[in-house]
Amino acid sequence: MVGKGFFLAGQIYDSFLVVVTILGAILIYASFYANISLRTKTNAFFVSLVTADLLTATLVMSLDSVHLAKFPKWPFSRVTCNVWNSLFVALGTSSLVNLTVMSIDKVNAITRPLYYSTEISKKTLIVLGCTWMYAVINGIYLYFLWEQPDVPTPTCRELSVSMEHSIPLLILNVFIPFSVCLATNVKILKISREQAIRVNAVINLSEQQSKLKAKKGARTISLLVGAFSFCVLPFFIFHAIDAISNESLPGRLSVSHIAKWLLFSNSALNWALYGFLNREFRTTFARILRIMKKKVLSGFVARIPIIKIR
Repeated sequence: MVGKGFFLAGQIYDSFLVVVTILGAILIYASFYANISLRTKTNAFFVSLVTADLLTATLVMSLDSVHLAKFPKWPFSRVTCNVWNSLFVALGTSSLVNLTVMSIDKVNAITRPLYYSTEISKKTLIVLGCTWMYAVINGIYLYFLWEQPDVPTPTCRELSVSMEHSIPLLILNVFIPFSVCLATNVKILKISREQAIRVNAVINLSEQQSKLKAKKGARTISLLVGAFSFCVLPFFIFHAIDAISNESLPGRLSVSHIAKWLLFSNSALNWALYGFLNREFRTTFARILRIMKKKVLSGFVARIPIIKIR
């Protein structure tokens, strides 16, 4: 039996993740705006990923925290429950598809360094639009599939959907894009090793520098995919097994919440993993924080009353 302490711990953890994710997203947005050199195609995909994480924090994690305070009662309407579940899936799908797009982009960067364009083009915007459109369509479709109990005390069964619908959705929204992520990252690592062996004085300097820069970016993408695997896959695996077992797994309640909180952790990790491993982002972070510190200190000093000595 899950006690109140379990749900209290979940509330605290949810609140912590919400704050970290929001602050991290603001820092990424500010850096992207302040530093022109950061406005590249790859970073545009990353900002899209951070946006999905920010929306997850504000629209999904925050409601989860409120739900835990009243659990098992759902303090909102049944429609809100369906919207919450739909946003949960849509934003998770958006995160994974954005990661997939970033991985494919890095394959192009590392295999064709002299012909690869880093500029944000109309094509880039179209890809981003398609990514979000796919996620939104998933959310709208799922809104009409959620099975909610018709009982006097309103409850909200999280991600409760029949097996005939859940398995195809897991394949389309998780298995296929995640397989593409893994395949592209394996290819990136393989090409990186081959190029490291072949690098010599004959290679053109500009091409060599482009490849080295692409390799560093490739390692960062690999870490993002690795963090996603660790944090998110247990959640999807649990729900796949849960659907097959008709939601009758032993200890289902506690396991489902732990898997969910692990998934939420990924949203708080993405901005930090990419931002701090990217030198330009890291440098811009430091500059922004220095400016903020200076303004805060100057504002504090300005408020100190001046004592006149007669």
